[in-house]
Amino acid sequence: MAKFNTITKEEALKVNAHYKSENFDLETELEKFRENYTFNEKPSRSAMMCSCNTKQHLMLLWNQYIACEEATSEQVYGLPVTKTLGTMTVLEQLDMFQAFLEGIMESYKSELNK
Repeated sequence: MAKFNTITKEEALKVNAHYKSENFDLETELEKFRENYTFNEKPSRSAMMCSCNTKQHLMLLWNQYIACEEATSEQVYGLPVTKTLGTMTVLEQLDMFQAFLEGIMESYKSELNK
């Protein structure tokens, strides 16, 4: 039987029944959720296990991205990584990683569609 982390089985059944009803409005429900949810909460062990393959793959991609950026800074610009990644803010690094991920996702999707 499924174990719920933040609500009881009975509450989950009520929520699911409301979700399947005709008067369900996703925007309203998401707004209620955003008002009450805090990002300081930790996921359950079950949720972490269900997503561990994706997390491992994401960490692999992060490492590939960082290694590529380091090699680019040395081989293209002739600079040590401290002068490229080391001078970037967290937000700048995340923006560049997002662009890297978007390229990877496009590649994955095109391979799946073949």
